[in-house]
Amino acid sequence: MKKIVVYYLPALVFLSLVFVPDSPLTILPYAGEPPFRIEAYVDYTDTTRGSLGTFPVSSDSLLVFEYTLRQVNHNPMIKPISGFTVWFDKHATGAYLDVSPYDYLDIDANLREGTSFILYLKTFEHFTDTNSWMTLRYIEKEVTLQPRAGGYRLSFKEFSTPTWWKSLIGPRFLTLPEKPDYTKLMAIDFQNTPGGPLDVPERMEIRKIEFSKDRRWLYIVALGGAGLWVLAVTLLLLLRRRRTGIDESGKPANHVTLVNQAEELSGRLAEFIGSHYQLPELSVERVGRETGISLPRISALLQQKYGMNFKQYLNDVRIAEAKRLLRESDRTIAEIAFAVGYNSIPHFNRVFRQHTETTPTEYRERARKERN
Repeated sequence: MKKIVVYYLPALVFLSLVFVPDSPLTILPYAGEPPFRIEAYVDYTDTTRGSLGTFPVSSDSLLVFEYTLRQVNHNPMIKPISGFTVWFDKHATGAYLDVSPYDYLDIDANLREGTSFILYLKTFEHFTDTNSWMTLRYIEKEVTLQPRAGGYRLSFKEFSTPTWWKSLIGPRFLTLPEKPDYTKLMAIDFQNTPGGPLDVPERMEIRKIEFSKDRRWLYIVALGGAGLWVLAVTLLLLLRRRRTGIDESGKPANHVTLVNQAEELSGRLAEFIGSHYQLPELSVERVGRETGISLPRISALLQQKYGMNFKQYLNDVRIAEAKRLLRESDRTIAEIAFAVGYNSIPHFNRVFRQHTETTPTEYRERARKERN
């Protein structure tokens, strides 16, 4: 009987995962020194004419921002804005806040007059210049206010890159991965929704800013693992009862499948380079560091499988994608060069000619003629 109970103990271990405490990253409320600094911004530098924004109250459990929108631009299409930024450059880990382990931004916020506001998450990317904050990557989410106890839970997946920011930084946006670098979150912006009422005093109150994890997978693993274990053990015990007397010599029930290590490493190498070739600074050292393959092994694998060194293989991948973009898109040569990882247009043209014995422009014209 005791032996049977021992068989089912792992199921209890799975179930115990449900009781693992949550560990959110809380920004507000806080204890002691604030882990951030706040900074107001408005649409017009002359505060006697433009929108106003002040912080009449700031404590360890409440942020209050009061502002009044004023239309000072004669173009009615340009809407006045007012908001404030929560900067994390005072955080213990440095200028960035690593929120990559989390899935949600939880906030408790309300407005006295308005019904919605805009949230911007701003991350540091490879081209960011800290002297020019608009080079931070902006992703936004409009929050519509509704009566909710405890505030709002916003999934990172609900945020998207605004069109105005893509236009602002131009072709550099094409070099960015689809997912922002949440290991380097520099700030959160709270801003009015464009088109709000003018000359009306507004008050925004923030009581919670917190990052939390999606625990659904934990419940699935706990319940699913416990259920599968109980089912497997039960079936095993039933089979043993039916097969009493069958030789149990200890021979392995499952045979080991030998995998060609070179093929596995080559596949891992090709997959990593295929996912990161757009980065201008991609080097063989970084590839080795990220894949865990030594530099001599990388050279040997590429030479054995493709007959190329790392630089030749990287250029081959980039030029293959450039050819596809030239055939299937109307992007400019410069945009395509930046998109596939080249910082220099002349260098791109030179490498392209080495691979195809023609220029990008000639290649596109020939492709169009063949298609027509």
